[in-house]
Amino acid sequence: QQDLKYYLEAGDSRSPTYQVTVIPAPVIWITRVQYDYPKYTNIPPQTVTRQGDLEAIEGTQVTLFAETNQPIEHASVIFATEQNPDAKLLPMTAQQQAAEIPFLLQMNEDRSASEYHSYRLEFITTRQHQSEKPLVHRIEVTRDLPPEIEILQPQQRRLEVPVTASQIIEVRALDADFGLSRIALRAVAGETDILDHTLFEDQAGQSGQLIRRFNFRPAQLGLNPGDEVSLRAAAWDNRVSPQGQFEPQV
Repeated sequence: QQDLKYYLEAGDSRSPTYQVTVIPAPVIWITRVQYDYPKYTNIPPQTVTRQGDLEAIEGTQVTLFAETNQPIEHASVIFATEQNPDAKLLPMTAQQQAAEIPFLLQMNEDRSASEYHSYRLEFITTRQHQSEKPLVHRIEVTRDLPPEIEILQPQQRRLEVPVTASQIIEVRALDADFGLSRIALRAVAGETDILDHTLFEDQAGQSGQLIRRFNFRPAQLGLNPGDEVSLRAAAWDNRVSPQGQFEPQV
């Protein structure tokens, strides 16, 4: 806890007096975390202070800011998975007693969970002393949810329509978290695609529920009595990959 002096005695003999200088244990801690969310989400940047656990939508760039109680020789962030506590190491930018690093929060390959479940910070001082027993911080990456779609009308799964008549197809779609970029109606007769009609399109994405209608006319599609047609509605969200590519979920 403090500096001290000591000597040894044996009988009437006494050693010289020695000095013990106590050096504080190297410690590193998170001062703040900056979140820069993907642009397509329209979520403004956010800064959280003194909270090392991370939680954000996939594709968010996180910047960690840390401080230490001693000058830094070099500092690192170590990411862990369930199988490997040292899955990945990234060097931090360090100056005096401060360090920082930006990185992306991503899902694993099949997008079923976070790429890493936790991380810790470690550093070595200019006196070559290494920090010990680092705090382990949790990482939780939220997946961008796929859109939802359903055919409201007709309600029957199977319907007969005269060649000269028409049938209203009503579709409802929504994206629970961000926005819809496209809604389409597709039709197949046997092995032949006869319809791929876009009901709505906006790459920037539109939030909330959208309802669109299409007037299905067999004669205009070149259908004949007895033809059987399969209809399918599809919806795309406005997801953009961490690499900046438009990669909507369908």
